[in-house]
Amino acid sequence: MVEYSDLINAIVAKMISILGKEKAISIAGVQLSEEGAFNGTATIKELETIAKNYVNVAGSVAKMLMKGAIASKVEGQSIELPEELR
Repeated sequence: MVEYSDLINAIVAKMISILGKEKAISIAGVQLSEEGAFNGTATIKELETIAKNYVNVAGSVAKMLMKGAIASKVEGQSIELPEELR
């Protein structure tokens, strides 16, 4: 089963590739390692925080990129997603 931390890490990795590590990590709004990894147990709340923060910065482009980053991980899974990722 996919974990929220897996989704967070996939999204942050995608945003690092677009925005650069420093900016992507600073925008995320949750505690990440220097490499941009979320360590620990995540809930939908942390995922929603990241999604909202990236959408606030990059709008619909961020939504598209985030959905693409997690698509293969959530396919066939019954995991609740925040509105920004549906």
